[in-house]
Amino acid sequence: MRRWRSIPVTVVLAFVGVPAQAQFKPGNVLVSEPSQEICSRPGYPDRIWQVDPYTADVTLVVELTGDDCGYVTGLAVTPDGCGLRASSLLNDRILEFKADGTWTVVLDAKDGILSPWGSNGVAYDREGNFYVVNAGSRNIMRFPSGGGAGIVVADELDGVQGKGPLTIAPNGDIYYGNQRNDKYVLRIPPAGEASIFDDYGRLDLPFGIATDSRALLYVSLANAGLAEFVLGDPDSRRIVATREAMQGADALSFAADHTRLFAGSGFPRGLLEIALDDFEVRLLAEIPGGSNIGVGIAVVPVTTGDLNRDGQVDPLDWAVWTPCLSGPGSPAPHESCGLADVDGDWDLDLKDFAAFQQTFGARTQSCK
Repeated sequence: MRRWRSIPVTVVLAFVGVPAQAQFKPGNVLVSEPSQEICSRPGYPDRIWQVDPYTADVTLVVELTGDDCGYVTGLAVTPDGCGLRASSLLNDRILEFKADGTWTVVLDAKDGILSPWGSNGVAYDREGNFYVVNAGSRNIMRFPSGGGAGIVVADELDGVQGKGPLTIAPNGDIYYGNQRNDKYVLRIPPAGEASIFDDYGRLDLPFGIATDSRALLYVSLANAGLAEFVLGDPDSRRIVATREAMQGADALSFAADHTRLFAGSGFPRGLLEIALDDFEVRLLAEIPGGSNIGVGIAVVPVTTGDLNRDGQVDPLDWAVWTPCLSGPGSPAPHESCGLADVDGDWDLDLKDFAAFQQTFGARTQSCK
């Protein structure tokens, strides 16, 4: 199958600096780098980086030093694309960042947050509810989209033993990777009993976990590599990339066009790209910093049809979209068309055109 790319494979790093934009750019990847010394020594801050996956530009969003350093791991972009939430282990906090590096504490110990920890141990569902893995209290909490008190949706009795990644499937199922004692992926339905979806005993470790709209589940495993499942079907498990190819990848996140996965790597330090047609793994961008690169990853959402990723669907996108129309079963004619493939069938036809028409005039972001 055809894979859409926008930069040659030889490009790994184009720019490093402090971002000037007031908003996170749609489609960009946010990557956490928790302090290598767990905030115990000066000179080892928490950092969060922003990577443009179409140009390989790398920018620094923020450094957290002193008492603000809290070993930041999991990341989740707010549904409107304007904020970035991050778990701060040592301070029992959930922080929310703006693109200019300013931040606020949105949840803390008073809300039930206790040692939030895990490679993408925070997530949003389709309704905008927010989820947190609390390693300290061995539970998963959900906070309603409209605000208000959180509730515990799973705890130690369900199999939540501590830190770990989680993802929310389109049907509302929670998939959580337990990393303490026995290792497994836990499936927690919205209404029903939690059960072990994939069991590794003491032999492997689920680093990262991600789902997409095509009803697939991916798990990054320390020893086996990258595993792919059909959602809800543990017997569908297959290894699609080896441990050596994954280079110790931690958290996982889907690209905005859903043609590839992103993962962080400590050796070499940077952002990995995993193509979903042939599962080739390559270094997309080098990121300055330590070996903890990519413990949390999140992608800024893109409105369908916003092909130039400027935050709105307008005539500038139409100029990009027109050459993309290829017809049913025919690959798109050039590499910038991935964001126009609404139904994920690897072609650009009238179904995609209809969706583009319906979103014309929409804004990806309207941040204040």
